[in-house]
Amino acid sequence: MPWVPGLSVRALTHERTPAGASHDRTVAEALLALAAKHALAAALVTPAARGGLPAAEARSAEGAALTVELADRAERLEPLLPQLAACVPGGLLTVTAVRLYIPPAELLVRDVLIAPRVTVRPEAPLGEALAHLLGGDMRLLMVTSPDGVLLGILTLGHLLRSADPELAAHLLEQGSPERARAHVETLVAGRTTSDAMLPRREVWTLRPADSLREAARLLEAHGLTRAPVVDAAGRVAGLLRERELVSALVAPLPRNADGDGAGEPVTVPSATGTLESATAGTLAVAASHLPEDAPLERIVEALRAAPAGLALVVAPDGRLRGVVDERALLEHAVPGGGTGGLRAALRRALGHTPQRVLAAVTHHAAPGTTARDLLRPPPLTLPADTPAVEALARMVAAHADAMVVVTAAGEPVGVLPRRVALRLIAG
Repeated sequence: MPWVPGLSVRALTHERTPAGASHDRTVAEALLALAAKHALAAALVTPAARGGLPAAEARSAEGAALTVELADRAERLEPLLPQLAACVPGGLLTVTAVRLYIPPAELLVRDVLIAPRVTVRPEAPLGEALAHLLGGDMRLLMVTSPDGVLLGILTLGHLLRSADPELAAHLLEQGSPERARAHVETLVAGRTTSDAMLPRREVWTLRPADSLREAARLLEAHGLTRAPVVDAAGRVAGLLRERELVSALVAPLPRNADGDGAGEPVTVPSATGTLESATAGTLAVAASHLPEDAPLERIVEALRAAPAGLALVVAPDGRLRGVVDERALLEHAVPGGGTGGLRAALRRALGHTPQRVLAAVTHHAAPGTTARDLLRPPPLTLPADTPAVEALARMVAAHADAMVVVTAAGEPVGVLPRRVALRLIAG
């Protein structure tokens, strides 16, 4: 649900109680005027009981007792507290931390961004950056100056393609994980992060105060799954991922506040035998199996810690039917969704009013939704006995972040994220 941190400010006063010396209004009028001036989310005046008496009897020389309550996002109300307090001389003013429900169409980037787990300096060895991308479960690494200004970004795909445009072919030529590892090590040896990063001028960024609609348009227009968020001075404020965008619009998928991972960190399984004998099957990470009639609630639970953001849908005979991911939830929740991928789905969502989008989510993502409704082909499927180097080369060539590993009979073994295969080879 789209809940954000907020504050509730409550003042106990009377109808005719004057505000501070700088005001020619009553306390209630002054507080309401401030609320109107700053367009606060909520402002309410109600009769208040006093001393256990009904509100009608709670009177004094200054009139009936009143309660004035204001509410808004914490970052909006906090700076106004001194002005609000000045309006209530000698009265009672309380401040309470609350959670505010914000309609999805009104959410801002700052409401759903995550803090980057780590950033790197431009002079850092490129091998260090590669280690973060492989071991930190991150897909985008931000390169910053000492004062936090964004200088550029690194992604695993960009790093590898810039270091060796023919990486897929070269990995196949190596023939063994040991030789492949040596090849990868030569790609980063003696180089710094600045040598391989995508410079800031070529990076699409967002601001914390941008609306999610604006953010969605940016992701949709440029085919992005995530984007850095920077403040007016260019300092890193966080990262917005497609995952949070989908979660806010469709379902209460969990956020991983620890960094740029998709659910729980994925660890490398212990491969049997030597590196030479490592295969897609020995490296595969277990993934949730769903029947085709699995309801929406079970689908969401399966995606909570899904490796590479995928849950596997299997037929009654145990064979793989397809996969379900967060994108499928968004596509199904948008009128006419289910075709054209996330870009088309977002385009359709942004073309409707917020009420239409919310109504669509409520209607289409109802409990009657099953895995069969959200099914999509797997990004890449390979047999379990595929050598690890070949599996990695196939993923690099297909620009796939993961592959589904299956038995000779077509039964799913698990999911092999690209970073897991590369981590084995890169050491």
